[in-house]
Amino acid sequence: LIFSSTVLSVIVIAGLVGGIINIQRIAADAAYAGALNEDRRLADQASKGEVQPQDMNSLLEQLQKAAQRNQSNDVYFRTLSQGFLSKTLRLANLTNGAEHLAEIQTLTGAALDTAKKAVEISNQDVRNVENLASIYQAIAPFTGGADTFAVESYTKAIALDPLNPALHVQLARVHLDAALPSIKKAESEQDKAKKNEALTEGTKRLAESAAALENAIKIKEDLPIAYYYLALIKSQQQEKTEAVALLDKAVQYNVALAQVGAQDQGLFNLAGSIYNLLGDKDKALQSLQLGLSIKFDDQQSLWNYANLLAEKGDIDTAIKVLEKLLELTPGNQDILNKLEELRGGSKADTEEKEPSAEEVP
Repeated sequence: LIFSSTVLSVIVIAGLVGGIINIQRIAADAAYAGALNEDRRLADQASKGEVQPQDMNSLLEQLQKAAQRNQSNDVYFRTLSQGFLSKTLRLANLTNGAEHLAEIQTLTGAALDTAKKAVEISNQDVRNVENLASIYQAIAPFTGGADTFAVESYTKAIALDPLNPALHVQLARVHLDAALPSIKKAESEQDKAKKNEALTEGTKRLAESAAALENAIKIKEDLPIAYYYLALIKSQQQEKTEAVALLDKAVQYNVALAQVGAQDQGLFNLAGSIYNLLGDKDKALQSLQLGLSIKFDDQQSLWNYANLLAEKGDIDTAIKVLEKLLELTPGNQDILNKLEELRGGSKADTEEKEPSAEEVP
């Protein structure tokens, strides 16, 4: 009787505990579902205008509830870490971002802590390791040493998923983002020792970036973004011919992706900028035109396209493009200034070319 009572008690207690755990999990799922709905609302808001940092508070609250109520679900912590990161970057990008420094530091710490928690729950899930790496990568510009941890985390992610070319590209980007400031510093540094140190570091990181990109191409030969970054590296190394050839491949493979509806519009714009820097304005225009054929109202592409047309002397077409851009962003002072400059120049050119009454035979 005693034994039976004990067993019954254990069963009852286990049932109660199991019931409580199930209730917590259901509540966590409900909170997460609420967060997904809030995320869709924010996405819709972003399509109509800017999403402010405070607009994300409700989303973060729902995600925090989900993570607290089910602390064994790595998805909740991984998603929460991205939420913290998103708000951090929005605060940092505000014109008065320096005033939010304390909150930015708190959110950065929270993003890292929750990302690490996801890895702790499931350290063999490459998504968790990649997520942690991406957070280190995102905060590297304003957090000393973060790029070192980003490299370490991407290296671990690659070990878990060695045939994923995107991981190699992201590792390359970390090295590239560290290399460019070092090279720029070397160009302006007066102290010879410091100049050599910065140049050595920049050269080393460029080589590491190139190696990672080559690995990505070995896995997937027709990867446009890998060729673009390799072209960027070659342009930094003053190897113009190689850079143009790599850009040609990036554009070519990106065009081919139209067959599966996977073209990267932004890559055409980026390639156009590098072509222009390398002095090939015709290819720059062609690349920008390809991008605008996908998304005709992309503001950055239209701005670059108009400026490039003006540089080539096609003032009338440049004005038309800027007028279209002004319709998309009414009252934009930069566009108004550029239009005034071009119209003035166009008028001056016309007046200069048209002969006066006295000169007419």
